[in-house]
Amino acid sequence: MYLGSATGLATTPAWTVESDQAGYGSGPVASAGRRNGDGFSDVVIGTPYYSNGEEGEGRACLYHGSAAGLEAEPAWTAESNQSGASFGQSVAGAGDVNDDGYSDVIIGAYTYDNGEEDEGRVYLYLGSAAGLATEWPGSLRAITFELTMVPRRMAQAT
Repeated sequence: MYLGSATGLATTPAWTVESDQAGYGSGPVASAGRRNGDGFSDVVIGTPYYSNGEEGEGRACLYHGSAAGLEAEPAWTAESNQSGASFGQSVAGAGDVNDDGYSDVIIGAYTYDNGEEDEGRVYLYLGSAAGLATEWPGSLRAITFELTMVPRRMAQAT
């Protein structure tokens, strides 16, 4: 992470994180807002190829911000627990979905299977004073639909 200032971005990073797992890879990074209400912005990082019991299940990690910068270790992690789900392929701060004063996080698993192959799933984790929920309160299955376009016939003036 490079810190900004009145003169621009720093030339050296103020914070870095790396994997202890070969092939783990790093994916998207997003602001998680001020998720725990401490006044400092937090960061969520997705790692869709992470494996911990299930090959390629994916993982998301949340790092708390502080006056000293981001913490060295994640304050929260979650995994899909399904092989090949690619959990963490997309991550984002979701605002304050339930209007409780704490920022929430949304995480996508674009190849999650639940009756259909690779249908995908979106997970919503609610923030609180204690941190992000360890269980998601629900998920939104990916919605697919077919759109049929009917060409408009143009009438000719007679």
